[in-house]
Amino acid sequence: MAGYFSWIHISDIHFRDSESFNTEELREKLLTYLKKYVGVNALIISGDFRFGPDKTNNSDEVVKYIYQCASELKVDDKKIFVVPGNHDLNRDPVRTAVVNEVKKKYNSIDGRIDSKLLDVLNFSFSYYNELNEKLGATGSSTSSNPHRLVDAGEVYFLLLNTDVVVDGNECNDLIIGTSLVREALKKCKESKPIIAVGHHGSELWKPEEQKTCFTMLDSKGVRLYLCGHSHSVDFSNPTKNISQVTLGCLTQPNDEVESSIAYGEITNDGNVKVKISTWNSKMQIWEERQAYTKDELSKYEIDKGLIERHAKDNLIQQEFRVTNYHLLGTWGSDGIKYFWKKGDKSVESIAFNKLTEEMPVTRSISGYTVSTSFGCQLHASGDQCRFCGTGTIDYKGPLTADEIALQCIFMAEYDSNCDSFRELKNYEREFAFMGQGEPGLNYSAIREAIILTDIAMKEIDQKVYRYVISTSGINSFMPSLISDINSNVFRNPVTVHFSLSINPEDRSVLMPINKTNSYIEFIELCKALYKVTHEKVGVSILLLNNCKIENESYTLTKEALTATLANLDRNMFRIDLYNLNNCGLTKQRAYSNEMAKEMQEAVLDMGFECRIKRTFGDSCGAGFGMLNSKDDDLETVGEKTINHFYKAAELLQVAKNKRRDEIEALLEELQSDNKSDNSK
Repeated sequence: MAGYFSWIHISDIHFRDSESFNTEELREKLLTYLKKYVGVNALIISGDFRFGPDKTNNSDEVVKYIYQCASELKVDDKKIFVVPGNHDLNRDPVRTAVVNEVKKKYNSIDGRIDSKLLDVLNFSFSYYNELNEKLGATGSSTSSNPHRLVDAGEVYFLLLNTDVVVDGNECNDLIIGTSLVREALKKCKESKPIIAVGHHGSELWKPEEQKTCFTMLDSKGVRLYLCGHSHSVDFSNPTKNISQVTLGCLTQPNDEVESSIAYGEITNDGNVKVKISTWNSKMQIWEERQAYTKDELSKYEIDKGLIERHAKDNLIQQEFRVTNYHLLGTWGSDGIKYFWKKGDKSVESIAFNKLTEEMPVTRSISGYTVSTSFGCQLHASGDQCRFCGTGTIDYKGPLTADEIALQCIFMAEYDSNCDSFRELKNYEREFAFMGQGEPGLNYSAIREAIILTDIAMKEIDQKVYRYVISTSGINSFMPSLISDINSNVFRNPVTVHFSLSINPEDRSVLMPINKTNSYIEFIELCKALYKVTHEKVGVSILLLNNCKIENESYTLTKEALTATLANLDRNMFRIDLYNLNNCGLTKQRAYSNEMAKEMQEAVLDMGFECRIKRTFGDSCGAGFGMLNSKDDDLETVGEKTINHFYKAAELLQVAKNKRRDEIEALLEELQSDNKSDNSK
């Protein structure tokens, strides 16, 4: 979510043995509603996890629901922050006697509670401590101090146990031990925002305790106090600088209580903003309530250097990131292969310093091959190409538009400021979607990735030569691509590269996708694409020489090559001849330069443009082209590469913001046109 730091705050869950229909509905539908806040930094729960009078231990049930909420928000388990409520402690005569003894001796100026008495009081929180342990002990207290300061990265959370001396009367009589709060605050190591969280609102504290404690919190830089207990929403100011947000509950047996949640954020300029959503029991829906929205509550002083540092920390901790590299050629003279990870899944991308010269015009172009999925989609259906290393990798899902665009932006941005090869700065950029995956089956994400990359390239003044979607011949995406190009969706040229690869009589055997996606139909679609782009479509052919694939031998003869090309229009197609790299699936006799040149001459004699392409596959542990990604002998990225990664991630965010603005402007224009049409 937007802002320097953001959170979802809930309170007073009050799980009990028998719930009302309305309560069960609001909790179940909340899980779906929370999806709109995906990306917040933390989940905060300000006490009363159970309904105390039931006297049951339902901690497993409560923890399960909390984890469900965190899962919908995509909040890490370690970013769940909790404090106890008055329903979360066990009351007995011994506790009552100890509470009375503490109140007799306590004064807020001194602020101390006898350690032996404190041990007895803390023992009453066995239910809460058990629940907290199951949550990972993020907000647990100790016997010596019921309050805790937790470092959450961008901010500190001061987790207050306002129930430490609670027993019966909870109206203007609460004490928490001001000296204990001061002791917890001593653990602050950095000057960054502190958010205080407790169960009871400050209005329920003993007046002297409230004045002493909040004056201290104010002096320590606390500007926000989050609490619950009252089962209603309220905004107040315990001091001039501190804002208090009191939240409703997640149980609603009747209309006398107000069920609510809060989204909050600290913006990069330090302003605190809160939006309240409440449960509409009549409509049975959660809805954001404008009446309870505070655009600005209080303000933190945030060091700009701290903002930049934590922004970088967040980027490097994001799920999809570059982790390793492998130099191609001497000291990277040919380019770099980058290794990307997301959890236990990985892909690679390659930045080639300079592509083979385009014909007939000579131009300087850097080429980038980009992955579009984890493994190949065709593997899942058994339709993978029999000579392709990626086909052996289990398919683990598509890459998102952001992940595809991030590869493009990272490699191009790095080359635009490359110290080792300064000439790359002025090269044009060509992005080829191939790598791991069949791009034709992930076109919607590639489409958005191209749009985002175009915006980012404009931001850093980099010229894009074109985008190439390399496909084995998926027919379904071609009409959409043609329509998008015809509608000027893209700022720069977009075309396809067709991996025909094998002569037609062997294609259905070695490329089973041909059975459901006929290459003849795909050629017709390529002709339609040419009429829109007026750019020849590239067709790749593999140079096979007595190649053993699945115990059969395959050779590309001159006669088979010319017969295959006879079905293509030389005015619409150009031919690329590739060597087939050894990826463990194939074995063939070496293909000499003389043999390759002979094949190229045959293609040129037919009037086609024809290039012999290098693939670097054997030298960097790849298969055909850059496939069958391996992490052997890879170098770990250093500070320079990480800084370029930061820059790329920042550029991606800029592009996403501008893309969003473009969409909103378009919607406003359409709405304006509709109103104009309706008025006529």
